[in-house]
Amino acid sequence: MSTAFHALASGAEEAKDLINLLGKDEQEEVAGWNIPEDITLDDGEVLAYSAATCEEAIMMDGNGEYTDSEDEAVSKGHPDMYWIVEHKRDDDDPDPLRVCYLADMKKTDFSAVGGLDSLQLMAYALTLSSKYQCDEFSVGIWNITDGTWDWSERYSMEDFDKTASVLAAVVAAAKNTDGEFCVGTHCRDCWDRLHCKEWLLPFGDPAAKLATFAVEGGITPDNALEAIEYAQGAKKVIDAVLETLKAYSKINKGVSDGKGKIWKEIYSKGGKTKFNTKRLLEKLEVDDPKYLSRFSYTTKAHSMGNRWTNEKKKR
Repeated sequence: MSTAFHALASGAEEAKDLINLLGKDEQEEVAGWNIPEDITLDDGEVLAYSAATCEEAIMMDGNGEYTDSEDEAVSKGHPDMYWIVEHKRDDDDPDPLRVCYLADMKKTDFSAVGGLDSLQLMAYALTLSSKYQCDEFSVGIWNITDGTWDWSERYSMEDFDKTASVLAAVVAAAKNTDGEFCVGTHCRDCWDRLHCKEWLLPFGDPAAKLATFAVEGGITPDNALEAIEYAQGAKKVIDAVLETLKAYSKINKGVSDGKGKIWKEIYSKGGKTKFNTKRLLEKLEVDDPKYLSRFSYTTKAHSMGNRWTNEKKKR
C-alpha cells in the first residue's frame, strides 16, 4: 500500500497500475492518507517530501553496517523515506555535519508500538548512517491519518553509551532467526508480520484458540490482550485471503461448489429510500424546515461484492 501511495503522491507513471493491484478497501484507504508535509529545520534546511528517497532496498550486516551482499545481510527492508542533509557545524570545523533523517508512515489505528524507539526505525537509520557515513541520525513518524509529524532527538554515532546500546539491540534482534520468537504488541509494528508464522498462528490451531475467546466468559483480564493480538492477526490474514479470492473468482468467473452454487462477484443495484421530512419535523417539534433538509432522502449506491448465488446451467 505504501508503494502505491508514494507513486500516487509523486505523480509517478506507475501509480495507476499500483493502485489497481490493491483491493477496493485498500484503494479507498490510500486515497485518504495525508501526504507528508515538508519540514523546515532550525538552520533553514528543508526536508521536502518531493526530495525524499522512498522505499529504497537496504541491507544490514552482522555488525550493524550497510552491506550490498545478500550473504552478509542479517536484516533488510524498505524504509518509507529518508533524507541525507549536511549542516554547517557550530564550531570552526570546515567539514559539514552529515545527518540522516529517517521517517516511517503509520496510521492512527496502527501506530508504532515502540514509537520513536522502534527497533525497525533504528535499524534503518543505523544502516543508512553507515552507508552515507553520517555523523548523526534522527527518526520520525508521519501519521498519515492525522497528518502530523513526531521526531526523535538526534543520535550521535560517536555517543557510545546511547547509540552503541541501540545498535546492540538491533543486531541481536536481527540475528534471532532460530531461537524463541517474542510475540506481542510490537508485532503490529513489524512490516513482515503477514509472513511470520509465530504472529499468524502464535497459539497453535487458530480455529480452536479463537473459539475459546468466543464463548461466554472466554475473555478475562488475564487473556484480553492475548485475544486482541490473536484476533487482529487472524483478521489480517483472513482479509488478505478474501481479497485474493475475489481476484481469483473474477479471473476464473467464480468458484463453484459443484452442487449448483457459485461464489462470484455480484452487482447489487442501488435504490432510493425516501423519508417523510415533514412528519419527522413534527415529531421533533422543530419549526425550521431546513433542519432536516439534507436528510430528506438517502441514495443507496450501486455496489459490487462476492457472495454465493445459483450457478447457471450450461445449455
